[in-house]
Amino acid sequence: MSLIKTLENDYLVSLRERQSERTAVLRMIRNGLKNFAIAKRMPEFELTDEQVIGVLRQEAKKRKESIEAFTAGGRNELADREQRELEIVSSYLPAELRADEIHEIIKEVIEERKLAQPLKLGMVMGPVIQKVSGRASGEAIKAAVEQYIAEG
Repeated sequence: MSLIKTLENDYLVSLRERQSERTAVLRMIRNGLKNFAIAKRMPEFELTDEQVIGVLRQEAKKRKESIEAFTAGGRNELADREQRELEIVSSYLPAELRADEIHEIIKEVIEERKLAQPLKLGMVMGPVIQKVSGRASGEAIKAAVEQYIAEG
């Protein structure tokens, strides 16, 4: 079953079971997917899992930023609510790759493409992001590539 259909089914279940917080988060995700589909000029249910994961990552990032802002402002009750929302969004995201797994992918990309030394960030980032395909954040990939290049 595609991720978008899973989200839709879970939304309907949360409505039936009157899980107000979960329903609100899933409704927010559905709206984000609908807006993304409109921007791409395609039907909502034709989105690929990669596109859905991209929207979910954006929503997770928003929640993380809100948690930081609310915590800094002393609004712990709002930060707690955002944390619960982040947990719901994160439950639909694939497991994040560990740093050593990203390093292995970097090595594979360099060997496959026979990239010349000295390596530059731009030479490696694009192919690694394609290979990782949503299983790690851009910041984590960039940090791993920079570390790999620095180690030589």
